[in-house]
Amino acid sequence: MLLLSATLISPSGASGSPRPREVDHRPQLAISVTPSGGAGIHAMDLSFRNLLPGVSQRVTLNYFNSGTSREDLWIVFPNVTALSALNTLGQYGAVILTSSGQGSSGSVFTSMNLDDNSTHCGNFTTHGCWPLQNQYRIASGVSPKSLGSFTFSFEFASAYNKQAPVGTTAYWNPYPTRGQTTIQPSDGLGAGLPYDLVAVEPGVTPGQRAIIHQIAPFNNEVDQSGSRSSFSSQLRVEESQEPATFVVTSFNPHISVSSSGRVSTVGGPLALGTYSVAGTDSNLRGSVGTWTYTLKVDRNHDEATSHTYD
Repeated sequence: MLLLSATLISPSGASGSPRPREVDHRPQLAISVTPSGGAGIHAMDLSFRNLLPGVSQRVTLNYFNSGTSREDLWIVFPNVTALSALNTLGQYGAVILTSSGQGSSGSVFTSMNLDDNSTHCGNFTTHGCWPLQNQYRIASGVSPKSLGSFTFSFEFASAYNKQAPVGTTAYWNPYPTRGQTTIQPSDGLGAGLPYDLVAVEPGVTPGQRAIIHQIAPFNNEVDQSGSRSSFSSQLRVEESQEPATFVVTSFNPHISVSSSGRVSTVGGPLALGTYSVAGTDSNLRGSVGTWTYTLKVDRNHDEATSHTYD
């Protein structure tokens, strides 16, 4: 999983200065995303300007799959206090989240009633209270070198009449705020809506530990001469999950498996029979899985005899 973080912040009548934080700096990853279109050193700073009641504004971030395999892209709002503050606006605030590009979700989220208080809302529905949740998938199965974007639109309702004193700056979505549902002390004080752009393996949810999938070869068959110490094979996993580290948990004294997945024989040539070994694998992104390998040793070809059946 690759995580890029920034803050969506929009002062009214002034400019914002969010500070994005790139968490994963490893080059040439299978899973990787490069943002653009925003401001700041990481091109992820997004801000509105001079918000007015009844007038919608939108900000857009572009992304590029700079990895080597397909990936899903998510937008995540990790600051629960900031999110709950936004969801205190009720019918005084509206949010529309959309995405475009290969595999994009299109219309991701729309609400004209940002309210997360289940006490007076009851059930959350698109026709009633409909709070912004903490994460949304904005694209699925994005191919390497593909482009896309997401757009976050916001509007104060025409009836919204809260204003900052003359000569001061009114920052959008200050948190925590009076009456909001959820406050997490570790989130601190601030304004705006912190967000993460997260690239994950297809089908994986941000924060979920992905499963590494082994691919062929799962087994091999050789004659006795081929089972000497010169025998070699290689465990493999899906490209998006490389590189993996392999650990043997079910041992066989005649089969050796290195941490990189190289399979070799020990003490060959081996006797006729089947030799199996198994274990677990993991990668630097926290994904885990299991693997198996079976080697069948048959008689040498030059020793094979013909059989005639009556």
